Amino acid sequence: MDFSYSTLCLGTRRDAATWEKGCAGLGMSKVWSIRNPKPTLTDLKNFFARPASWVYFGGHFIMGDDTGQKRKLYNDAIDVTIAFDGDRISVKAGGESAELKPNGGGFALQSKTWLVLWGGCSVCNSVSVMHHMRMLFGRHVLLGFNGTTDPSLVDNMLGGGALQESFFRRLEGLDDFAGIEAAPQAWMAAGAAAVVGTTDESKIRAVDLGGQEWALQGGKIVRGRKVA
Repeated sequence: MDFSYSTLCLGTRRDAATWEKGCAGLGMSKVWSIRNPKPTLTDLKNFFARPASWVYFGGHFIMGDDTGQKRKLYNDAIDVTIAFDGDRISVKAGGESAELKPNGGGFALQSKTWLVLWGGCSVCNSVSVMHHMRMLFGRHVLLGFNGTTDPSLVDNMLGGGALQESFFRRLEGLDDFAGIEAAPQAWMAAGAAAVVGTTDESKIRAVDLGGQEWALQGGKIVRGRKVA
């Protein structure tokens, strides 16, 4: 692959390392990697200023609400936060803050991103949240979870556990854009295999390039909601 990848993990989760190993195994080059519960504001600004084809986010996530609470990724201590709007992000770390916008305003991920994996909880709970992420990052494949996320489940799906037919294994041998087209189904199939015998089936979600959400029902991949 000629694609590249970046990682932003606000912690020390194993799945972030498995993500990087999987991306490298597909031939992608690393653009930027933060695997640290307390990155500096400069670290975060550097991350968002550099385009990457595939992007991973790990940490806690809240959806936001009608009271003005923002869609936000944050660390355990809640002293590093990234709030996401449809046309900008607000970053806080180390007592400093910055607002980053596309088109020359410090946010460059919308220019090249084809896939975003959300390792945080609840990104796929709401069509509104997924819609805003597609506005911010541009038309892309969104992989994530509806409800609470278990990092060990993410790690297993990516290939860091006992699962043989992992997400990355299912994409081996595909070129850049064939991999992007196949990624939603590969994610869902890996999820279906990983949650057998558990109550986690409803958590696994993907949105393809066209904005179609995919879910699991009775072990099968089915169409979900339409995301603009």
